[in-house]
Formats: sequence, C-alpha cells, structure tokens
Amino acid sequence: MNQRLVVRLWLLLGFLATCLIFFFRANLKQDYIDLTTNLKVRRDNLIYSAFPDRTAFYGIENKKIELKVKLAPVFDNFTVDEWQDFWQIIYKIYPELFSQGERIPPYSTQLTIDEIKEALGMRFPYPFTYFDDGHWKQFFKILRIKKK
Repeated sequence: MNQRLVVRLWLLLGFLATCLIFFFRANLKQDYIDLTTNLKVRRDNLIYSAFPDRTAFYGIENKKIELKVKLAPVFDNFTVDEWQDFWQIIYKIYPELFSQGERIPPYSTQLTIDEIKEALGMRFPYPFTYFDDGHWKQFFKILRIKKK
C-alpha cells in the first residue's frame, strides 16, 4: 500500500508540473529567449573587450608625436592627465545606452566618430570646438580611425 501511494503522488506531481508548464509556456519561452540572448551578449562583450575595433596596444607614442608635429598648436600644452583623458575617449569601451530588454545587458562598443568629436569638444573646448572638417579629417587620419 505504501508503494501505491508513492506512485500516485509521483503521478499527481507529474500531472501538476505538466499543467504548470502548459499554462506558463509563453513566459518560459520568453525566459529561455532572454537567457540565450543574455549569454550571447555577454560572450560578444567578452570577445569585444579582448579584441576591440580600435586598440591602443602599440603606437601611442608615435601617434602623440605625429599629432604634436602636424597639429602643433593644439597638442603642445597637453599635460599627462589630459593625454590620458584624450586616449581614454578614443579607445575606451563603453556600454551602449539602450539595451534590448530589461533583463539583457547592453552591448559593449567604442565611440563613433561623431561621438568622439562631441566628447572631445566637451572635454577640451579649446581646440576641438574650433576644428573644421579639414582638421577632423587630418586628425582621424593620424589616429587611423575610419568611418564605419
């Protein structure tokens, strides 16, 4: 008798679990989609942080010298902290402002050319607010940043 009761309890629990899965299948499906998207975003962010589009791995000093030579009055008076802020604006990896959903983290990205112009103009009003298209073209050519 004890075994029959156990079997009936297991059947009842299985039936209840099946009913719950049936009634909540839309939520469970969305949870599964969110989970897989979340894992994909985290994987992509990890890969992007290891291999970003722009990297400051080598050539910073050469770029600094080239900027000082070709755009002399602009970069002559930069302090070490200002150079650090400057390179951070150019190469830092930021989270995107808008995420795909509440439970999904934002993708990691670097600033676009227009966002770099805006950030440099805000951080260093002189000289970047006075740059025209020719200056910007030369500036991005020195830094080897191409428009996407």
